[in-house]
Amino acid sequence: MKILAICGSPREGNTESILRRILDGVEFTGAIGKLILLREKKIGFCDGCDGCKENWECHIQDDMREICKEMEEAEVIIIGSPSYWSNVSGLLKNFMDRTNPYYFSKKIKGKKVVLVSVGGISAIKAMEAMNVFATLQGMDVKRSISMKAEGPEEIGKDKKFMNECFELGKEIGSNF
Repeated sequence: MKILAICGSPREGNTESILRRILDGVEFTGAIGKLILLREKKIGFCDGCDGCKENWECHIQDDMREICKEMEEAEVIIIGSPSYWSNVSGLLKNFMDRTNPYYFSKKIKGKKVVLVSVGGISAIKAMEAMNVFATLQGMDVKRSISMKAEGPEEIGKDKKFMNECFELGKEIGSNF
């Protein structure tokens, strides 16, 4: 079983810590986990050409092609973002925009997805944005985790929560 985690944080911090801990649990079961850090990828902006309506592919040559292949191969996709201005990060929003070809091809329709949002009270709004994205793509939202954190390393110190993330990973890796 292959599990893909996509991190929309522009820095190493809470969102990445949660995703890594979930993947620790996934790998404990023997499943394969992979983390994609969007901050390390070259992803251009959607230019609204609508070419993907016809051929179900984006004409932009960048790292989204690799990410799309990984999403198609994964059985479960975990998407995480910090909350910025009551929304997802710009990195994750750009990623979501670039998945427009999937809206037409339906290649990720029915994929199991777990959504992770981190931040203050506004983390709920970021979660709503990710949920709308997943729903429009026809994905099957299995779980949503929203955690309050103000500092960049705050969540990693919460041993109880990090253990819950590990247990979630074990659940995902065991035919979620």
